Amino acid sequence: MAKIDEIYLDNLCTILEKGVEKKDRTGTGTVSYPFVTIRHDMADGFPLLTLRRMPFKGALVELEGFLKGITSKAWYQEKGCHFWDEWASPDAVVQWEKENHSIKDDAERKAVMKSLNELGPVYGSQWNYFSGGLTDKACQLQEVRRLLKTDPTSRRMVVTAWNPDFNGNMALPPCHLLWQVNVTGNKLNLVYYQRSCDYILGHNLTGYGMLLTLLAKEYGYQPGVLGAVFMDCHVYRNHLNGVKLLLHRDIDRPAPRIRFKKWDGFDKWSAEDVVVENYNPGDKIEFPVSV
Repeated sequence: MAKIDEIYLDNLCTILEKGVEKKDRTGTGTVSYPFVTIRHDMADGFPLLTLRRMPFKGALVELEGFLKGITSKAWYQEKGCHFWDEWASPDAVVQWEKENHSIKDDAERKAVMKSLNELGPVYGSQWNYFSGGLTDKACQLQEVRRLLKTDPTSRRMVVTAWNPDFNGNMALPPCHLLWQVNVTGNKLNLVYYQRSCDYILGHNLTGYGMLLTLLAKEYGYQPGVLGAVFMDCHVYRNHLNGVKLLLHRDIDRPAPRIRFKKWDGFDKWSAEDVVVENYNPGDKIEFPVSV
């Protein structure tokens, strides 16, 4: 079994065995456990889970959108990423009500959100155009890149998507809200912090693994360690049947690798430029989304 799957399964068992039932925003209910971590050496393979078929393309398209600061739901959908289908900016919902009528219930609100395009100033907008604090406009991503080029020993290569001035305007306040890059020797490492982790999803590991790989490739480093820190780590109650299937799978699958079909540099990278190889996952399991 791929090492990332072993760590993932161990954490999943801990959540189920030691977690407690907890109410949540969606009303679905969860089994929740605090402070879970993952440390993955990129030399052990690309962090794409093999326990079930994962949305590799969707994770890379989402990363591409974040790097470009895209906040249009349609842009992601047209490229095959459907992570954001159910959500929309609260401002867009208010505008819809002004142009139509007051939303009468939760079912209609969900339908309206699904129909709208604008997501608000989500992740990539903050990475590229953070509009709070001391400056009106700050590109955190470009600052990390500048430091990787001019001062790679810096401990200030940090990007945050958590912006109290604008969290209320986002389709969802950021779950994975901060990431940091570190260079040690000839290796580039990346860790991200997630305040709220729907643990069964798992695709953020793929997205940040790709980000780590892109930065390492651009600046001449070997991919090092990918770290993840999850605070409220939970499994939704309507995922438990699928989780039981996952836990009882008898699989022993090698870690996948990725290959670049072309490389024209970080600025021109596209999700279409990368293919995954040696990926033979277990069958797909459907896990309903809680909105």
